[in-house]
Amino acid sequence: MSFDKLKKEVVDSGLCRICGACVAACKPGVIEVDDGPNLIDECVECGLCTDVCPEINDLDSFGLKELDRERSISVRSRNPEVIEKSQDGGAVTSILISLLNKNEIDAAVVVGQTDSWKPIPYVVTRPEEVLESAGTKFGSAAILSKVRKASQHGEIAVVGTPCQIEAAKILNENGVGNIKYYIGVFCMKNFQHQQLFKVITDKAECDACDIEKIGINKGKFNYKINGSESILELSEINHCVRPVCKECSEFESKHSDISVGSIASSNGWSTLIIRNEKGKKIYNTAKKDLKTKKLKTLKPIDKLAKIKQKQTQKQTQK
Repeated sequence: MSFDKLKKEVVDSGLCRICGACVAACKPGVIEVDDGPNLIDECVECGLCTDVCPEINDLDSFGLKELDRERSISVRSRNPEVIEKSQDGGAVTSILISLLNKNEIDAAVVVGQTDSWKPIPYVVTRPEEVLESAGTKFGSAAILSKVRKASQHGEIAVVGTPCQIEAAKILNENGVGNIKYYIGVFCMKNFQHQQLFKVITDKAECDACDIEKIGINKGKFNYKINGSESILELSEINHCVRPVCKECSEFESKHSDISVGSIASSNGWSTLIIRNEKGKKIYNTAKKDLKTKKLKTLKPIDKLAKIKQKQTQKQTQK
């Protein structure tokens, strides 16, 4: 097995999730990931990159099954600074800060961003670093490429989209890293950063660094410049969706210990789904830092999950 197999079957086929698992599994300095993995040093054909690739390996072969919903609640951070930095209820940010403060983890792998809003993998070890990385990112970052670095600090948490969490679990099954907790975020689709921000900056006649905030709310993409909010219809940016996302049917991250997103909660709140004992531990560690209330229904989540599954079916039938 070699990188050539990975390149041919996954990268060249447009199926790469840009998860970074191949980077974490290989020895340092051989593979790097930007818009996809590239070989930057000699491949010794160890096969590790293909062993951990979620597009090549079936989750069932590792006994990794989807996890049921054990408890679902609506939460909101009690920290005003977290709320200001976050898109919705600041749940993930507050949870990570609590896990670090209470020594449940030593580090976490999250998505940060550059001044031009380009998503980048980021290792956080202190609450202030978590706060710096707060907020939803639009675009992919090879977060798992930082698993080895983060694991040098001790036990870690990984925050990612459903496809990245699946890859993280395969990585763990192959003995790479020291992942203690898996925190998944709802994901309908993700975007190619360069294409998305070209649409925004062309329409607003500005530079990416001039954008103050971006988000998706009630089926609209919104962005703020100079304190003024503008809206894009999702149809205007649909061509920016990463091709591999059109092949993905997973919405609510069913392989995570907890899943988090805005769907089914009121504005300014986050939906939190606990899936196992580790999920309970995460919530119990952070609950004093969170406001909570009951969810009226999970039907909006079920509806979006079915829509995504139908879109995937149509795509695979083409």
